[in-house]
Amino acid sequence: MKKKNQEGITVKKNENFSEWFTQIIQKCELADLRYNVKGFLVFQPWSVLSMEKMYKYLEENLQKKAINHIGFQL
Repeated sequence: MKKKNQEGITVKKNENFSEWFTQIIQKCELADLRYNVKGFLVFQPWSVLSMEKMYKYLEENLQKKAINHIGFQL
């Protein structure tokens, strides 16, 4: 029996967002999901670098538009 090709994303975002997001994280190797604890991700270094760059880009663009920070306590 042939093994089904699992290279691409196998679910649609609008049909099962949770599974779609998990496949994106796994196939892009953005986080280590081996621990099987819901909501617990170990981010890879390149993933953290990508998030920092996105944050910097968004911060710069929001500041250009004079949008201020608002802090929410957790």
